[in-house]
Amino acid sequence: MRPRRHGAWSRGPSTSPLAAVSAINYPRHFALLAVAAVALFFIEPLSFPPWLARFTFFFTLFGALHAVALVAALRAGALWRRAAFVVVTSALSGVVPYAGIALARLVSLDAVALIAAMAFGSLVGASGYWLLVRTFWFSKLNSRDGAIAVSLCVGATVSGFVLAVVLSGFGSHNSVVTDLLPTVFWWYAFSYSLWRSERPGTAANNRWRGP
Repeated sequence: MRPRRHGAWSRGPSTSPLAAVSAINYPRHFALLAVAAVALFFIEPLSFPPWLARFTFFFTLFGALHAVALVAALRAGALWRRAAFVVVTSALSGVVPYAGIALARLVSLDAVALIAAMAFGSLVGASGYWLLVRTFWFSKLNSRDGAIAVSLCVGATVSGFVLAVVLSGFGSHNSVVTDLLPTVFWWYAFSYSLWRSERPGTAANNRWRGP
């Protein structure tokens, strides 16, 4: 008789179909991220009332959309926890760019302030978001998983920014697509890091916190 696995996805016999799947439906998750990117394409050019801080609004929206795409792809999880995760993630995402700007100034990187702020903001955002994902969903993810997630997100943000600069003719013209590249790159980098940490065959089923 094969031994039983211990974990929220394998509370029954090892022949249970859930024992062979990840906690997140990744095809659905990545498809939802694509839908979110298309939605941003139409939202970004819109005008907003003067009382709404556009900068803060969009970063809050960036976090909310990824969080919704994640919880909507979970195979299990209490509704209250999913809702709380989206709310906390949105709040974190709204303050991240300010933290990035402050860190860039703190280390005197004014000459390259924009890219430094984006890199630092990506680092802070990825670190905080990864901790939230770990707290809410995958309590047994380790520091190596976190380091990979943060590294991928920072690299994706900088790569997206550089590609956007090149595609815009080094600032000669702008487009919605180039404006959104760093964000979309960050989304997929973070989600890839989750898949890499949580995919079947890496004991990820034992990392699921459960509903």
